[in-house]
Amino acid sequence: MEKYSATPVNYMKVGELAKKVGVTTRALRFYDKEGLLSPQATSESGYRLYTDKDMVRLIQILMLKQLGFPLSEIKNKISAMDTTADVVEALTIHATKIRSQIDHLTESLNALESLKDEIIQVDAVDYKKFAAILESIYMKNERYWLVKYLDNDILDELMRHNTEETAIEFVAITNDMIAESAKLQEEGVHPRSKKGQDFAKKFWEVLMEFTGGDMDLVFKISEQMAQSTSDKMHDETMEKSREFMSSALETYLSKPEREGADD
Repeated sequence: MEKYSATPVNYMKVGELAKKVGVTTRALRFYDKEGLLSPQATSESGYRLYTDKDMVRLIQILMLKQLGFPLSEIKNKISAMDTTADVVEALTIHATKIRSQIDHLTESLNALESLKDEIIQVDAVDYKKFAAILESIYMKNERYWLVKYLDNDILDELMRHNTEETAIEFVAITNDMIAESAKLQEEGVHPRSKKGQDFAKKFWEVLMEFTGGDMDLVFKISEQMAQSTSDKMHDETMEKSREFMSSALETYLSKPEREGADD
């Protein structure tokens, strides 16, 4: 990796890239650690330096996340964009996302119009149907998932350590890790194996970073995330991941060398 005494033309510092794309610098550090997006260079003062090509790659990552892919799969799907074919593939991903949004908005609009007509005709409100429609519309909103997963007391505690933006980011990352643990479980990875313990270490570091090391909050969030339910697919994922995550973390936290490192 190259080093520069000053930020050269066509390079961005980590804060500039984060602001342009609407993510936090913490998210960029996480993606770097996961091998998804590493800076092209650094300054002598230690600033990560990114290019416009990196920004395109970052947006690809975010698009694939919104399409429901876990980080473990995104790493294999993301384009290097070194060739025109790579760029075409990246554009295809964006087009897929836009079509998905159009389909969702069209479906939501039709559902709202249908319910409105029904209410006018029968002069009564089916609140169960109304709630289901609103959930379908707003479950695409990131803040909706934040309040859906965490009750008000835990949310207030989490917000003492984070802004709303980073709290949303925490839920998104945790969701990725739930999907990753479910995949490890399906692959037959043992929670006490090196791969299982690498996962536990990564998950524990995420919990520590976003909660400021507040152990009570860590366990409250872990318990509530494990108990949360949404749709059937998510329930099945949670069921697969719950036992794996619990066993992996229990083993990781019981290691004498880790306990000594925290003293």
